[in-house]
Amino acid sequence: MPDVRDWILSHTDPQTGKNPLGYLLQYLTTLQSHCHGAPLETIFTSGDLLAEFDEVFPKPRKDKHPRPDLGQDLDAYKVWRRRCRLAITKATGQEDAKKVLRGRQDGWTELLEAAKLHTVESSLVHTAVISPLTTLSDIARRVGLEPWHLDDDEALNRLESGFETRKDRDHVRRAYDFLNKYRFIPEIAALIPAEVLPVPSKAQAKLEIPSHIDDLLISWADKATAVGKTGSRKDLVTGKDRKGNSKSTRDGYLAALRHHVRTLPNCPVDPDLDYLRPIKSLDAVNDVHGIFAVDHLAASLRRTAAVEHLPGTIIKRTAYSYYWDVVTVLARNEIDVSAMTTTFKSSVFLEEGKELSQGMTQATEDWCRALLHTPDRKRRFRCMHRILQAQAQEILDLAAAEGRDLTSRETTKVRQLGTAAAASAIQLAGRPIRLANVMGFRQRGASRNFFEPNPKQARPHYTFTLEAQETKANKKAPAAKLREELYGPQVMSWYLNTIRPLFPHADKSIYLFPAVDTPDAPLGTGTFDTWFQAATSGAKLPMTFHRFRHGYATLLLKNSWSNLGIAAKMLGNTPEVCARNYAWLEEEDLFEQGQDILIAESYEL
Repeated sequence: MPDVRDWILSHTDPQTGKNPLGYLLQYLTTLQSHCHGAPLETIFTSGDLLAEFDEVFPKPRKDKHPRPDLGQDLDAYKVWRRRCRLAITKATGQEDAKKVLRGRQDGWTELLEAAKLHTVESSLVHTAVISPLTTLSDIARRVGLEPWHLDDDEALNRLESGFETRKDRDHVRRAYDFLNKYRFIPEIAALIPAEVLPVPSKAQAKLEIPSHIDDLLISWADKATAVGKTGSRKDLVTGKDRKGNSKSTRDGYLAALRHHVRTLPNCPVDPDLDYLRPIKSLDAVNDVHGIFAVDHLAASLRRTAAVEHLPGTIIKRTAYSYYWDVVTVLARNEIDVSAMTTTFKSSVFLEEGKELSQGMTQATEDWCRALLHTPDRKRRFRCMHRILQAQAQEILDLAAAEGRDLTSRETTKVRQLGTAAAASAIQLAGRPIRLANVMGFRQRGASRNFFEPNPKQARPHYTFTLEAQETKANKKAPAAKLREELYGPQVMSWYLNTIRPLFPHADKSIYLFPAVDTPDAPLGTGTFDTWFQAATSGAKLPMTFHRFRHGYATLLLKNSWSNLGIAAKMLGNTPEVCARNYAWLEEEDLFEQGQDILIAESYEL
């Protein structure tokens, strides 16, 4: 966005000081206001300004205000949005490029003229439904595709390569519907394929795996299934035959293998873990065995963990099943899996997946029981954010008393304790959400989802929310506030004023928890969990961040099993999942109720 501002300013006449585009600056100022006063440098940082703008400030539909929270009436919003969008398209050259495209004389010119003709003369076509066709023509022109080529085998792939915004697929779908609906009009039928066009799917299909890779995966899954049948077809105790592995088992093996392969092209370079040569294209893979090396498996597992909280991705318990299925398949195909087994056994993410798949591991159940029945542990759990704050502040006070700056080691320790304290405040005084969501909180910019108190906007509390694309249910989460009674705002204010400034890139970062070394990035979940486990061990209640969720739900449900719906909402799970994970609590209560009944009916001997 600073480039947009600078582009506007570049049109100022040095002699007269006049600028024919200067009027656009006021719309950038309003944009900043709509983004809570954020600097332009922090607004829309993905590189695709127009796509981000359209997502955050949608076009009104049916005279319904898409952003009533801005305090700008619908008519003013329409004008502002149109002018601000104009500034972006002009500065990025997209407006000029679009004019060039639409100035061409080609099949799309004739097709659009034919459609527009029938909005005027016969009124067969409503003007509004031509808009998707115009977008389709822009995309098709970018990739050199004429309307009569829309039934070519590679037509959709070519169109996808020309997509520039997240909504392009939907526009193409509606354009195809338009062409199929009005193909009876001779002028339109003459320019498109004779057969009805297959409408593209709503979502992009899964990444296609090249046949030379998929054929080997299928053979591996088939052999693993056959070996399983041979090795376990007889119950040696009863002497009876057992059912062999079914087709569903084989399909499960294949799904696990394919998940790993499809994930690899999305795995980034990670110098800290010596992952320097990722798989950029599956078509270039010659050694299929090589992509199942430990470093690639670890990379795809990291990627799976990083996006697990998003819709359309596999969840932890599925990941646990998939990656151990990969080990099973490779072992049955006589491939050494010792290094993979060691790596997977060390994964906290897979441990949590196992926990979820089994309801709850015995170790976690024992931890929750100890939390319930040990008053000191319960006190430390409920006061974890305050304990960690006190430990960090003690280091700060010591340096201040001695009249010196923090040492490098002290700075690192204070950052770790303070960050763990603030994240604990969110869990305990807000709601126990997933770690990836906490680390992704943005306190500045257009996509802000963590808000500080602001009396001018009638917001007296620290609040946070999650957009639909950030939740597993793909539904926007309502705002949750940090409760003062639980000492959440006090710890958060201390973190923002005292701890966050200790991060090198804090001033420019939009994230509540900025990375230490990487600008414009949030603190990594792996880094944080290491910090958190060390901090809680020092607080005499060792745990992973994930156990906050278990502890929180355990305390709620021990209070009353009728809190099941509340616990599920707080965790972002379904009541069924919660009931399965914490069934042992209900059973304990039922046993006690049975005993209480007998006690009430007892008599002296």
